[in-house]
Amino acid sequence: MLVFDHPMKKALLAVVAASALVWLAPWKRRPVPVHAALESPAACCAFQITFGQKRKVPGINWSGGVRDAAQVRRILGWHLDETDSIVPPNRWNVSLRAIGNFVPPKGVIIDILTPPGQPVTFFTRTGDVTFVPGSIPYGVVYTPPQYNGDVTIERVPVPVTPTSKEFEDDDPALLRSRNGRYWMAWVAYKTRARDEYSLTGADEILISRSSGGAGWSTPESITPPGDHFRVQLAEDARGRIWAIYGLQKKMESGNFDLFAKVWDGERWSAEQQLTNNANPDIFHRAASTRDGVIYLTWMGYRGSPAQSEILLKVFENGNWSSEMNVSASADDDWEPSLGVAANGQAHIAWDSYRRGGRPVASYDILMRSYQKAVAAGAVRPVAQTSFAEMRADVAADSAGRVWIAWEEGGINWGKDTGYENAKHRIKLRKGGYELYGPPNSQTALYRRPRVAVLAGDQLQQPANIATAYPDTLQKNLWQNPRLAVDGSGRAWLLLRHQTIAVGRFAGHMFDYYATTLTGEGAAQKWMNPVLLPASTGRQDTATAAVPGPGEGFTVAVVGDGRRLPVGLPENHEITVAQVDPATLSRGLPALAAFQPAAEGNVPVTHPEEEEAVRRMRGYRIQAGGATYKIVRGDIHRHTEISMDGATDGSLWDLYRYALNAAAFDYIAVTDHNYGAWLDTDEPEGRNTDDIYQYWRTQKSADLFHVPGRFTPLYGYERSINFPLGHRNIIHVKRGVFSYRVPRLHVSERPDLIEKDAQGLWAYLRRTAGVGVPHTSATSMGTDWRLRDDGVEPVTEIYQGDRNSYEDEGQPRAALPDATGPGEAGRQPFQKGLIWNALGVGYKMGFIASSDHLSTHISYANLIVPDGVTTREAIQEALRARRTYASTDNIIVDFRAGDVLQGGELTARSSPTFTIRATGTAPILRYEIIKNNKVIYSAAPGTEAVLTYRDDSFANTDMIVTSQIKNWEKPETGIRPRPKAPVTYYYVRVIQSYSAEEKDVEGEIAWSSPIFVGR
Repeated sequence: MLVFDHPMKKALLAVVAASALVWLAPWKRRPVPVHAALESPAACCAFQITFGQKRKVPGINWSGGVRDAAQVRRILGWHLDETDSIVPPNRWNVSLRAIGNFVPPKGVIIDILTPPGQPVTFFTRTGDVTFVPGSIPYGVVYTPPQYNGDVTIERVPVPVTPTSKEFEDDDPALLRSRNGRYWMAWVAYKTRARDEYSLTGADEILISRSSGGAGWSTPESITPPGDHFRVQLAEDARGRIWAIYGLQKKMESGNFDLFAKVWDGERWSAEQQLTNNANPDIFHRAASTRDGVIYLTWMGYRGSPAQSEILLKVFENGNWSSEMNVSASADDDWEPSLGVAANGQAHIAWDSYRRGGRPVASYDILMRSYQKAVAAGAVRPVAQTSFAEMRADVAADSAGRVWIAWEEGGINWGKDTGYENAKHRIKLRKGGYELYGPPNSQTALYRRPRVAVLAGDQLQQPANIATAYPDTLQKNLWQNPRLAVDGSGRAWLLLRHQTIAVGRFAGHMFDYYATTLTGEGAAQKWMNPVLLPASTGRQDTATAAVPGPGEGFTVAVVGDGRRLPVGLPENHEITVAQVDPATLSRGLPALAAFQPAAEGNVPVTHPEEEEAVRRMRGYRIQAGGATYKIVRGDIHRHTEISMDGATDGSLWDLYRYALNAAAFDYIAVTDHNYGAWLDTDEPEGRNTDDIYQYWRTQKSADLFHVPGRFTPLYGYERSINFPLGHRNIIHVKRGVFSYRVPRLHVSERPDLIEKDAQGLWAYLRRTAGVGVPHTSATSMGTDWRLRDDGVEPVTEIYQGDRNSYEDEGQPRAALPDATGPGEAGRQPFQKGLIWNALGVGYKMGFIASSDHLSTHISYANLIVPDGVTTREAIQEALRARRTYASTDNIIVDFRAGDVLQGGELTARSSPTFTIRATGTAPILRYEIIKNNKVIYSAAPGTEAVLTYRDDSFANTDMIVTSQIKNWEKPETGIRPRPKAPVTYYYVRVIQSYSAEEKDVEGEIAWSSPIFVGR
């Protein structure tokens, strides 16, 4: 029996001190015969039938089936919703339904057994359609005339799924060995046990084999359960198969190294360690030459402070070379790709975040070639504009041309974006761009696929990829291009497509399509894209492709069974498909000189940002015999994992943003309930929990844990609406699952409100977690009736996606006559304004956060001990309220003697407060707030140094707010103010918007209060 357990299983309090995961029993590999019998499924071809292409009207019923059930091996659904169904062997029930403001087309994929020349007839309520499979080649869209363009029929490759629902199967790798046998490897996750708030889970590397790429052997596990990241396959000169995988052996360390096992024809070898560095070695790619030289490249953090480099090892003559630095730059380099040409030369492409002589930093595509262990040239720029050029892929065709594909995001990617409203006194810098793109736009740039071809020494380009985009799919939502080369040596492009650019409804539906160049000369264009069946899933799934058999290629894709209306995953499976393009024309690529994207005017949003970050990182605070520093980050960021996050970008986008565009020191991914639907206890359903997304999220915090450079936290957002409110939940130990969310609305279950709050606080104490309320004065907020300062020490005072929540009339706050997002400014949600909570004696520190979409205008600044920052130090700063909120890299050092902001002291006379503030622009004014009133204001310039004593210290009255006029019996229903007099003080720093508009409020910082008792 194998067990992969977590020390929290019996006593969660031990999680604070214990290692997160340990092996408790020996691992045993599932026995599989060396020569396992391979399935040989009979198949002719497959076709996608899509309904609702023209008449997008809810209620139209497209139920039907194939007349002759004997012609059908199986039918799969495409973009169906929860009310649709497939009825084996040959029928379907499908109706169009409105999802938000969109009525998406739906379809079925028919896997046909009979010969290509035998007609197939299917029926719907409108009538019969007969087509001959052999008459519809790839790239042709057949529109039955009786349906007036409302139904389309397209050929797709036959899907074969070697995986099972026992595991969450992800990140496939493919190899076609020199003897023609196929190998596939992947990472497979399974939950071993669940005990209240802890999960016992692990992933392992599985292998399957095939004689021809259509039928696959029973998967074999080649590793013990652990914490793996991706796998690659390669073949050496002796015909041995190498499985190379990432593995973190010490949980929470970030020490992912590369390991390998080798198949010698009879058995797998013992594990070999290929890298040995304390920092992460991740995103590896491997490829082998025809004579068995293996190239291995990856992204690894090196140096002090560490930055990501592109590294390389070569296996030749039975030995691995030493580690080589391919990128050799002073910048962060990301996600390498690797292609090997017929002459044995390896080409490595990657992207680098750099300024490159431009006014703004951005991602550029770079490439370098190697002949065995020797560099065959210098680093070559491929694309180096101000657009965010990311995620390169590279492949060599039969003529030795090197194809490079990448995706192109917006200029000033990740810079200032968010909610803006002149009535709320929110004016943002211009020119910033979201991580993915604005919601629900038919024209905005999201991720534009680009392709270049290196022919000889000339960088060229083929026909515009947009010639492939059909009218039936939104044309600005193609992204993440991957390359494949078929058995004839022709290059193919695999493109990811999003159904619609919305955060929630249908926005989570991403599919892979394949296209290649057809035609000759000036008439050459990209073929109408072919759907790769069962690839519907999240935004960032990996693919793998190999040439053959014959003229075709074999591709592995990942799908997760998600359905409309909110496409959340059910189970990840890997599907293999073979594309046979025998009917396509064979023209040579018609290439022209490469043309980079036109940039136009490039706004510089933060010309002095690098210096401002250095200044903050260099600032030190001496207090109480200790030295502190400021670390900057965000503990409220979403990705496409959230049920409403489909326009927030992928998990990897979040870390790129945090490390590069924002230059953070820490981050927390806080997707809703680790990817589950908001209401998870009634009824129990398919999206009640999403344990695999929880596993991916927590793994990501270790993949990018670089001590001394970057410290990710384990987190999620617990989402319960007013009056209890949403919270971001932060843990510093891995393995704590989310606290279950009831369907909790005042009108439906008011009896559960107090019970849920008490349960949440008990959970936080038991798991050593911290809760951070956000958007407190919105429909997602609280009326402050229920609060526990001990486990919720800080509050989000400002959110970049919405407003500030101090009080009506304060900077960036919504107003009753000018409401904001989340119903800010309306009743009863105004009860959640922060001055109401401070007025009744709650103690809280302040942070700013981003939430959805918004970037680069919300900072949670923490004051932590000097030195290498640990997760524990970050959480301790939150618990001690040593925090402040800001919208830019503003230094705020507010203290009373040795008591730092957020602290408490007792005094009979006014303490001496010290304020040091350094802005990124001239300070319009800085203010001292006492008991809900501004008691001091000044305009000092860019830097402020002030010593202040309160002449009215004896006055402990609390000033009334817009919501509360009587603190002894607050009108909001909150508790009365305690009799013991406690006075709070905090500082607000407000900068000028610009030199031209110096009297307009710009960037802001809010210190945490200091609480003074008598």
